[in-house]
Amino acid sequence: MAKKNKRVLIIVASAVLLLTVITVAYAYFIASVQTVNEQTVVAETGTMRLIMTDGNAGWSEVWDFGESKSKTLTLQNTGSLPVTVDLYWKNLVNTFLEGSMVYSLKQTTDDATPVETYLAGSASTFENIPTSATSVSTNKIASNITVPANKTYTYTMTIKLVNSPTVDQTADSSAQFYTEFDIREYVPPVVSPLAVDTLKISLNGSTDEEKSSYVNYQYNNNQSSILCRVLYNDNDYGLQIIAVNPVRSVSLGKNDNTVSGSGITKVVNSYNRAILTLNEYAQTYMDTINGSGIAIDARSVGSMPDNKNSESGTSTYERTSIRNRDTNYIADMTVLSNIGAASFTDTTYGDHYWLASRNNSSGSGSIYFGIYTVNTLGTQSTKGNYTLFDAYQGDGIELSNNGTGTFGLRPVFTINPNAKVIDGNGTIASPYVLSL
Repeated sequence: MAKKNKRVLIIVASAVLLLTVITVAYAYFIASVQTVNEQTVVAETGTMRLIMTDGNAGWSEVWDFGESKSKTLTLQNTGSLPVTVDLYWKNLVNTFLEGSMVYSLKQTTDDATPVETYLAGSASTFENIPTSATSVSTNKIASNITVPANKTYTYTMTIKLVNSPTVDQTADSSAQFYTEFDIREYVPPVVSPLAVDTLKISLNGSTDEEKSSYVNYQYNNNQSSILCRVLYNDNDYGLQIIAVNPVRSVSLGKNDNTVSGSGITKVVNSYNRAILTLNEYAQTYMDTINGSGIAIDARSVGSMPDNKNSESGTSTYERTSIRNRDTNYIADMTVLSNIGAASFTDTTYGDHYWLASRNNSSGSGSIYFGIYTVNTLGTQSTKGNYTLFDAYQGDGIELSNNGTGTFGLRPVFTINPNAKVIDGNGTIASPYVLSL
């Protein structure tokens, strides 16, 4: 306890007794404009003319912890148009601890009844002055400062050396503070349009990109990307984009490692779980795990656009229950066919891709069942698949040995409604790039 009291006494002594030299050299205001004198700078462009004047002398004084001082600047607009600028720290040196040097900035108009507005901090609160380590990226004092024509506004900056009761400020006793000020033309931030307002799909378009915009979907913390096209952008399904080409291969049937069993049992288990399996693989390309959140959902093409894991009922054949055929694929395939995007060109992962929909049919004492696929030309199998899984005869013996299939996966991503377009024009040569 004695050691703790001694440390508190040192902190108090440092805060109360130590005097710190703060060399705030006001210097003169420098900009890439005409310099009138050491205290004034003039910015003149056409009918806009702004004069910035240092309203009082700079400081080179000794301050106590807890002390604050104020400095005034004036902006006089002698032109005929409003002028909007940003105010910056310039040549800032601040080796004090972060939070030891703080400031506020108050604007006062020259109206008959002056209007006071705080542009930084308030009458009782302050903002941190950047330290030398951070000032390169955080050197803006206030932004979007507008002075109307034929007006002179006064700006009062209050700088305070904080006396913290909880922080050991011993290091501040030898710290330095120096700054100049600078004004620059205000450049409005670029407002990126929302993706839902920009990405297009129009079945009447004359070119591919007019029918459906190209999008560079980025994931894995923007380290990987998938070229996509718009599949939907409406109130029913939201904004959904689909990979132009398969992104990986997925095995269903006997080689499906996501289900248990062997032989015909494994084939049936894979068939019954196929829609969920394909959608789970699609979700591995979402980046919400890493925090970007561009896609808020993912599914395999051929699943229901608004209910991706929609399942059909079951029927029993020779004591084995299998899912019935479904028509989930129709919505996706209708759009893909209309915009000419059902086909694909990259056969790295096979010459077909899966549709997350089931098909089955029965023959003489047999049942054929499988998952729909589409070939490179965009043609869907007339029987519903290009690999028939297994079939049963009345005695339950395997009739065929087809029960496996390895084809490509085309994921569909539902885009965050807050996503914005930050680059590109929607063509295949310059696809849109999205960000939050």
